[in-house]
Amino acid sequence: MDTCRWCGKSFSNGYTRDYCGKKCYLEAQEAKSGGSSSRSSGGGSQEQSMPQAQPIFCSVCGNVAGDSINGLFPGANQGPSPFDGQFYVTCSPQCTNVIVQGETAKIQQVQQMNQAIAEQQAAAQKENEAIQRQNAVVQRENEASEAYKRGEEYRLNDQNDQAIKEYSEAIRLNPKLAFAYGGRGEAYRCKGQYDQAINDFNERIRLDSNSAFAYTARGVSYIAKGMRKEGIEDFEKALNIDPNYKWAKDQLAFAKQMIDLERQKAELEKMLAEKKAQAAAQPSFCGNCGSKMEPGVAFCGNCGSKM
Repeated sequence: MDTCRWCGKSFSNGYTRDYCGKKCYLEAQEAKSGGSSSRSSGGGSQEQSMPQAQPIFCSVCGNVAGDSINGLFPGANQGPSPFDGQFYVTCSPQCTNVIVQGETAKIQQVQQMNQAIAEQQAAAQKENEAIQRQNAVVQRENEASEAYKRGEEYRLNDQNDQAIKEYSEAIRLNPKLAFAYGGRGEAYRCKGQYDQAINDFNERIRLDSNSAFAYTARGVSYIAKGMRKEGIEDFEKALNIDPNYKWAKDQLAFAKQMIDLERQKAELEKMLAEKKAQAAAQPSFCGNCGSKMEPGVAFCGNCGSKM
């Protein structure tokens, strides 16, 4: 327990360490300013004349944390704010904790804001990079389309070497441009390079399996290599996609006609071979004397006549 220096009352939790309340403290300070002594109505002790002191108030609760003569009371604290450097005074650890928590919250809030700004900037940067990449892709696709168009012009004018060069450039710029594989394959086919043509038609079909043209062109290449079965299968696949596709119809009919002609030729050759064998097995006679002749002998052994 402490005793108030102004009113003489005992207290345990006063306004300051020497005064029980704000009223006693202010009256004592007023008495010090006037250079006189006064006694409270409670009849307590008399405040002695002492040097004038200015109170130091807590930045949190407003209570006196000390004075200009005695300094800070026990438990009080002072220092600059870790957030903005502003000087603060606290009268107790509880008030100090309020300052620390408040400053920490401010710092965390600023950190969160800075983090949010950084995340927004990073997202904007990623978006800009994505836009730049997309623009680059679009530009390459446009250049690929122009190269493909040049290839088509060369091919339609039977300039297949130049056409292949332009188609290859289009494929380099846009490896997913299915038409460029089809065009280059057709140019290879027209040059008689059927293996390269089939490879390009394979890629054309891989990128677009609904191309009646690619199946038909590959079928024609197969037929040219003597692979009629594979060619007919491709013509039939083309007609499954487009039953009215004339090129596939014509090529399928031609392939079947060729198979029929080859079958008829084989049957005719077989029949002629059989007749020749039968004729060779029949005995022959001399036309002059009627003697029997040995097979393969040109003169009659009896009369010497030439057969």
